[in-house]
Amino acid sequence: GLSQWSGLPSWKRLIHELADFLQQRGIDSSLVLNEANNGDLLQAASYGFDKLTPPQIGEFIRKTCRLATAKPHDIHHKLVTLGPRCFITTNYDHLLEHSLRQWQPDRYYRVVTNRQLTETAEIVQARSSDFVFKLHGDAADEQSIVLTREQYRTLLPDGERHHALETARMLLASRPVVYFGFGLRDPDFLYVRDLLANTYKGGSRDHYAVMSDVTPPEIEYWRRNYGIHILPYSTHPNLDGTPNHAEL
Repeated sequence: GLSQWSGLPSWKRLIHELADFLQQRGIDSSLVLNEANNGDLLQAASYGFDKLTPPQIGEFIRKTCRLATAKPHDIHHKLVTLGPRCFITTNYDHLLEHSLRQWQPDRYYRVVTNRQLTETAEIVQARSSDFVFKLHGDAADEQSIVLTREQYRTLLPDGERHHALETARMLLASRPVVYFGFGLRDPDFLYVRDLLANTYKGGSRDHYAVMSDVTPPEIEYWRRNYGIHILPYSTHPNLDGTPNHAEL
């Protein structure tokens, strides 16, 4: 998502960095690379994390999030000054928090992760604002990270962090939401959207997603089935072949 504009890896690139991290420690990374090449990034992460200790997992996440060096990009300035005072992110990095401190210095935003039961219950209140809800955890707390198939399972019913997913569901049901840098393919996001679709039979709050290179049939599908209105823009290739998001 938007963190790539500050030099952080995409999800696919993160998995390849995980393979490199394993190799540097003398651990075979072939299973990780095979699953990544097959497109199953969740399983690739599962194989990799299964070989690491919790401190090593924390070290890897902090390294891949460039905690010591990453700086907010101008896109973050635009994001935090649009007007919203409530943020949900599936990123582990601190770029959003740094941006709020830099460009909203007169307002305090509390950070809530999936390990904070009391705080997640508080932010669903109708008048709650000025928060950053990190559904998949924070790089400074390796125990909060959700990246593998097993970690995603903790968010499901009867999982130890189901309260976090329930908080996300209640926020999505009760608030207008705008998505940036989010591909609408995250497993727990799809799970929550399906729950909302079944519960409200199409009557849930309208949501909006700003996305690149989306076709009219895709736009119609997400509007009709999930109530998500996609606001599309086009990208153009840079000289190195990467997409140019200037139109955003």
